[in-house]
Amino acid sequence: MKATAHFKQLFITSASILLFTTTFLASAADKPLDYQLQGKVYQWYGFLDQSRHVIPDSTSVDFGEYKNAERTAGAHHILTITPEVKENGKQIIEVELEYLSKPDLGRAMVGQYVIQSLTLDLKTNQIIVSKTELNEFDNFESNYRSASQSNLIKAFIYEWTDHIDKLSEGKSISNAALLKAFGVNTKFSSEESRISNVKQYLSEIAKQGYKQSRRAIKNLNIQPSEDHQIYTASFQYVWNALNHDGENELAQMGLELEVKFVDGKLKIVSYKAKFLPPVTDLGAEIRC
Repeated sequence: MKATAHFKQLFITSASILLFTTTFLASAADKPLDYQLQGKVYQWYGFLDQSRHVIPDSTSVDFGEYKNAERTAGAHHILTITPEVKENGKQIIEVELEYLSKPDLGRAMVGQYVIQSLTLDLKTNQIIVSKTELNEFDNFESNYRSASQSNLIKAFIYEWTDHIDKLSEGKSISNAALLKAFGVNTKFSSEESRISNVKQYLSEIAKQGYKQSRRAIKNLNIQPSEDHQIYTASFQYVWNALNHDGENELAQMGLELEVKFVDGKLKIVSYKAKFLPPVTDLGAEIRC
């Protein structure tokens, strides 16, 4: 990268490591991630990297990271997502990226450090504007790495987590969009052994009736199979809930998802969740 971008990334990486056990722990606990917002950003870039995905004409995109501002095959690797001003039903979001343009031959290419400003319509929960604020080229070659699948897996996990927390709080929301990721052959095993399928699970979650519910995602790890046909995502929830008696309830769960992609859309092959040994400290919410 150019000096400014290169040292900025080094600083971010070093600071995250050095401050992890002190300042970062506190800030992560005090300012939990907006999982719905995170999910929409990851989904936006996941679909943007799919050549067959059509961007609506109503969405304003400058395509500033592409050569001659013409959309081509590439990979958007998200570094940071920073929510900014929210007004008039819109949310401005700053996104730092490493953008990799897919080479015609081989894997070697020159990467880019990109900052983009996204506008999220809070009513429709869709990205309606993408504007490139900075686009700097590396001064060295890198190997091309795809990003669409991992971005869409993260998008699903963030949106799924936000959704079941809202259901736990008794909010009336539709399950239809998320249920599209599950099929009749999906293997489903929840933390509650009596539940046998996803529809039953969502129905039971909706009966919990907590005043507040927060499933904090920790240690998210995504690994592809050798043929990249199946991806495995493993992570934990540290679940903190406030019941109607004013009591805090705390639990920790381990989850593992196996997913595949059909026509660019994520499909759940297997969903497994289980309770882990009791915890006494919420700990840090890993930004992943």
